[in-house]
Amino acid sequence: MSKFEIILLNASRSKSGIGRYAQSVYEASKDVASLYSLAFSREDYLSGLPGKVQKGKYPPVTSGWYLNVHMQNIVFSKLRRIIKDISIRDGIVHLVDPYILMDIENERKVVTVHDVFPLMGMNWAPRPWEKYASRCLGMHKHARNLLTVSNTSKSLLEAYGFSGDITVIYPCVGDHFLEEVSKETAREAVGLPLDKKIVLSISSKSSRKNLDAVRDTATFLGEDYLLVRVGNDIGIGKNFFDVDDRTLNLIYRSSDVLFFPTKNEGFGSPLIESFATRTPIVTTDIDITREVAGDAAVFTDGSIQENKRAIDEAIENSSELTEKGSRRLTRFSSSTFRENLLSFYAKI
Repeated sequence: MSKFEIILLNASRSKSGIGRYAQSVYEASKDVASLYSLAFSREDYLSGLPGKVQKGKYPPVTSGWYLNVHMQNIVFSKLRRIIKDISIRDGIVHLVDPYILMDIENERKVVTVHDVFPLMGMNWAPRPWEKYASRCLGMHKHARNLLTVSNTSKSLLEAYGFSGDITVIYPCVGDHFLEEVSKETAREAVGLPLDKKIVLSISSKSSRKNLDAVRDTATFLGEDYLLVRVGNDIGIGKNFFDVDDRTLNLIYRSSDVLFFPTKNEGFGSPLIESFATRTPIVTTDIDITREVAGDAAVFTDGSIQENKRAIDEAIENSSELTEKGSRRLTRFSSSTFRENLLSFYAKI
């Protein structure tokens, strides 16, 4: 790996899925890599991004997002010069976040495309962002070196006309999830009751996360259960928002089951985080959850009654499911991820 340098480019917040992916790629390649994050909006800059943060222009009356995304080459001109220098030295530029449109002339450029939701008309985000994201993915369709995070995503990329060489490298689970804590200790640490069956829901508020099913199922479960949400409050149960890595590990280890009724995912990080924290899983029966979870989850057809049955089954068979999850975790370890990533870089 000493033969070349790598620049990693990101524009997503540290606690987002892509932001965490950017950090994991950096950790796997930090002997030769530098991670730069473009802060498109004032909120992004204040919320925190991984790596060396490149501050945008933030006019007093706007977030700056529109200005910065549409004038990336000018606003981030210093970073462009760094990229040019690396390219002259035959280094690699890796867009770990595909939602960047800087002009980059680099024969060894790599783009990670996590999913194709912006191209699917899913109304998954505010219209200006969705339009920009679609444009980004359109520009990357003919990139020579493409990475993605699952075979399900690879099939969708091919179906939507991505013509480069597409390599699948599964993301890894963060090492902070490997710290073992007893359920009782974890619940006391985060203020959760000891006498409830805790059902964990962790997601953004995107429509594909199916939060209506989470709310309706939690209501149907009854008083012996407590819904714990990490993410946007849905008006029921106990809610946590913007938690640090240590607290997130404690919340997982407090829980009796992860309820993940997603409609669509590029990968689904909560599945492997549950493997690491020995939390049984109930999830939707779709291609991506089958690929990631295998036989280490209880699958549901999505009806409220079926969701409750699956949750009770997962809790009852917790030991068997978590043992299966622990065995599957090896393919999502940081060491496996590092080996696969560095091997990929060496071949391009």
